[in-house]
Amino acid sequence: MGVYSPARLETSDTGRLRRNASRFLVVLCCVIGVVQLGCLPFSVVGVSAEEAPMCVETESKTTCTCAEPLPSRDAKTGAANLSQKRNSLEVMCKGNLKCAPDELKASTVCAAGTRDLTKCKDVKDGRDASCVYLHTLLAEAPTSIKWQAVSVQGKGTDQSKMLTLGPENIPYVDGQFVVGCMDSSASTTKCTVTVSVEARASATNGQTVRCAYGASSNPSHQTVTLSPSQNSITLVCGKEGVVLPTKVDHTFCSAESDAKEACDGEYKTIMPGFESTWWKADASGYSYTLSIPADKFPREPAKIVVGCQQKESSAGSRDSLYRDSGPTVCTVGVTIEASQATSVSMGVSGVSAFLAGASVNALLAYL
Repeated sequence: MGVYSPARLETSDTGRLRRNASRFLVVLCCVIGVVQLGCLPFSVVGVSAEEAPMCVETESKTTCTCAEPLPSRDAKTGAANLSQKRNSLEVMCKGNLKCAPDELKASTVCAAGTRDLTKCKDVKDGRDASCVYLHTLLAEAPTSIKWQAVSVQGKGTDQSKMLTLGPENIPYVDGQFVVGCMDSSASTTKCTVTVSVEARASATNGQTVRCAYGASSNPSHQTVTLSPSQNSITLVCGKEGVVLPTKVDHTFCSAESDAKEACDGEYKTIMPGFESTWWKADASGYSYTLSIPADKFPREPAKIVVGCQQKESSAGSRDSLYRDSGPTVCTVGVTIEASQATSVSMGVSGVSAFLAGASVNALLAYL
């Protein structure tokens, strides 16, 4: 039978307390560490899991890069814009990936909304087309316009293609297409890039207005002044647009409104001698010119509004179905100055009144 020893009991209890204290400190340190980690900014905590953006913009260029391994089995997606300011796009497919469609060797791209690049093979008419010709989305672009190969530093298997638009190629309507990267066997889509082509702005050059219809093309009205010495205005709607109002040779819109299809302003109310033949369309039907004979200008200055809008067939095209905003109306405010005869008549009347007044004053002074 053992002998009771207070010293031994104290030692045993002390050891147990020390062990429990050590365990508590370990748990406490873990809890503190978790709390501190949770308080860190998200960007620091998730830095390893955060994906780098697929497309990176600079002042004049966008570069979209696709590289394996991809974060998921689904194709990676990116977006890029082509515009007057940022007119170049580079698509870089790294490793064994290839540019698509068809390694961007031809002048075709995938239609807006395409998710599976393997289906973009043939150009067909209609909304269900999976492939479109690049030049059909641009202005004054030759049918031979195509992507250019870019030398890439790194693996010899990397493939990079560049598309650069000249100022004359910027379209008059917004457009959209899809390109990307596929595996080496061209059987699996790895990355897709939705490319939005921003239309140019409507512009006035002298007495000619060239209308455009993009979402950002018409932040304000165009303005033109007609006078006996500059008596005509040419409104260029282009193949993408139609004139406003529809019966522009009979009616105009009021100065306080935007151009629209139906307006009730009558030319004879401001120019009694008006004839509908003063408006003439060119042979293509894409532009309209109003010429007022020098001796038919109104007695008082007047203002009218005309313009152009995008054709319904263009506004309802497949790429427009995937854009956030629709086309805008090109509105032109036209100021018609008073006839010179009226101005001269008013000047003569003023001089006559002055002379008459002077004569009366002289007569009174003599008396």
